[in-house]
Amino acid sequence: MFVGTIHAYCLRLLQQAPLYRFLKFGVLTEIQQRLLIDRNSRKSGLTEVPLLAGGNLKAFQDSSLYQVLLSMVEEGSIPSAAIPSAVSACVAKYEQLLEDKRYLDYSGMLRHAVSENPGKSRVEVSSR
Repeated sequence: MFVGTIHAYCLRLLQQAPLYRFLKFGVLTEIQQRLLIDRNSRKSGLTEVPLLAGGNLKAFQDSSLYQVLLSMVEEGSIPSAAIPSAVSACVAKYEQLLEDKRYLDYSGMLRHAVSENPGKSRVEVSSR
C-alpha cells in the first residue's frame, strides 16, 4: 500500500520499472516553475501568448498568469479545438523546455503517469 500525495504516487510510477524514462527528471515546485518560465521566457512560450486586448504576456510580470493557463490547458479537460492555435503552440514550447531540461511539473506528472501507464490510470482510494 502506498501512502502519499497523488503527485508522489505518479512520480513513483514514472521512475520505476518498466519505464525508468523519468528516472533522471527533477520535480519543479510552483516557485521553481515560475523561475524557469521567467528565465526562459521565449523558450517557455510565455512572451508569445497573445492577449485579447493586443500584445503578449510579459516576462517577470505575467508569469503567474501563464502558470494558471498551463494548468488549465493541462488539467481542465478543455477540448483542443477550443484552444487557440497560438496558445497551443506556446504550451508545446513549454513542454519541450521541460523535456530538454529534464523537469516534471505537477500537471505533467499526472499526464505522463496516465499516458505511460494505461493499465494503472485508475487510482483507487480507500477511506479507513
